[in-house]
Amino acid sequence: MDQPIPDHLKDLYEKSVDGKSKEEQRTVAALLCKCGEAFSKNEWDVGLTNIAEHSIDTGDAKPIKQRP
Repeated sequence: MDQPIPDHLKDLYEKSVDGKSKEEQRTVAALLCKCGEAFSKNEWDVGLTNIAEHSIDTGDAKPIKQRP
């Protein structure tokens, strides 16, 4: 490994490289180091956004009621 694995990804790294060759381990480590910011660090850093809005075309379907 050339770069240290980010702390929040060490467990993922260990699970991912189990039984893999040294070259595969280096590849996984490089990927995690390069893209580490794309992974959640804790349960509070990922949430809702108002940047995008999506609509679902339901056609002429009537609303339905379902128990929660």
